[in-house]
This record gives sequence, C-alpha cells and structure tokens, in this order.
Amino acid sequence: MFVLTSFVRALRFIAAYAMANIQSAMEYRISFWVKVFTMVANDSLWLFFWWTYFQQFPVVHGWQNTDVVIIWAVSACGFGISVGFFGNASKLATMIMNGGLDAYLGMPRNVLLHACISPPIQQPGAISSSRWEHFCCFCTQTRCSSASFSYYRWRED
Repeated sequence: MFVLTSFVRALRFIAAYAMANIQSAMEYRISFWVKVFTMVANDSLWLFFWWTYFQQFPVVHGWQNTDVVIIWAVSACGFGISVGFFGNASKLATMIMNGGLDAYLGMPRNVLLHACISPPIQQPGAISSSRWEHFCCFCTQTRCSSASFSYYRWRED
C-alpha cells in the first residue's frame, strides 16, 4: 500500500510541475506559437522529403515509406514525452558539477525526480527554448506521421 501511495504522490508532483512549466512557457504566447509553427513547418518539410524520396524509390532494402514514418513517429513521441516531462535529465551531470543540485537536496521530495522535472535554470541573457514547445512539436510530429501512415495504408488497399 505504501508503494501505491508514494507512486500517486509522485504522479501528482509531476502533474503540478507540468502545469507550472506549461504556464511558464505560455507567458509569451506569440513567441510560443511562432516556435511551434516553425517546428511544424520543419517537420512537414521532413515528411515531404521522404514522400518525394519514396515516390522515386518505392522500396529501399526492404524499407517502405510507411516503415520510416512509423519509426519516426514512435521515436518522436517517446523523445517528446521524455523531454517534456523530464527535460533536465540530460543536464543532470552538468547540474551536479556546477553545484545546481544543492538547491534540491534540502527539499522534502525525491531529489532525482525533483531535479529532472524542474524547469531549467537559465543564465541571464540566455535564449531559452521551452521544453513544452518541443513537447508540442513532437505531438504534432506524431499526428502528422500517423496521418501520413493512414494515407499510405489507404493507398495500398
């Protein structure tokens, strides 16, 4: 029973931090949506590239367009979720070396979880790109990939 209650507490903690991070990212709404739009445009160009490539060469060593799109959708979705919720995990070694972990050691929650889900500490004057913009981008990548996958499956039938 203790494991279940601690798991529920951790999920509530992650959800509270996620809401705070989303609110922080949406502070400058126009900047947020411009970045999301440019990421969607970039991903659409990627899909167009592969579509034109596989129009010229339908099968490359047994790989078809649907195979590439499925792999891309699964990897983009997994990466987007991991970066969206645990964005500081890749910066953990740097945080430890620079003494950034000291701020979390005195807090009553799990130190590793708290350090991974907290928003990154920005240096003054640094250009920040919110992890929620990346998460939104990867969600749109997954939707674009699933739509194109459905289109290619429909064409094959």
